[in-house]
Amino acid sequence: MRTTSGPHGHRSARIVALLAAAGVPFAEVGAHRASLEEAYMELTRDAAEFTSTPDLTDGEVTR
Repeated sequence: MRTTSGPHGHRSARIVALLAAAGVPFAEVGAHRASLEEAYMELTRDAAEFTSTPDLTDGEVTR
């Protein structure tokens, strides 16, 4: 059993014990820390500063 830190500084063994005591099914407990880029992409995935529409003019500009 690993002893790496988990959420809020708890040890993974403690997390496993809490899950088991509560009857919560789980397959694996492990630490994952997102990179700054991963966190930014997750937070901004639905935001769009610029959007486009299909070009229906075949390259001709109409005004």
